[in-house]
Amino acid sequence: MANQKVITTVKKSTMTKEMELQALLSAVKALKKHNIEKDAARIIKQDFDQTYGGQWHCVVGRQFGCYVSHYQREFIYFYANSVAVMLFRTADDPGLEFGQSLD
Repeated sequence: MANQKVITTVKKSTMTKEMELQALLSAVKALKKHNIEKDAARIIKQDFDQTYGGQWHCVVGRQFGCYVSHYQREFIYFYANSVAVMLFRTADDPGLEFGQSLD
């Protein structure tokens, strides 16, 4: 994706518009820099760990299934061209409030 125009499409999000934009920008930057998906996921996760704190998790790939628990307002699933990105935050305490998963 280094020199390619990147089109992002949000499929599901519980984030604020500001957080969504940060996720999209972070992903585009990471995917343009790294051809290996796990490296892009690491960059996106680290960006959100530093910016918003907590335990962020990021999955990047062309094909995967998932079922996760996350904070209600801290989940996004989107595409950057044909690459899917799922980013979400979890709690250190499993008794805290969580939201729904992808449906």
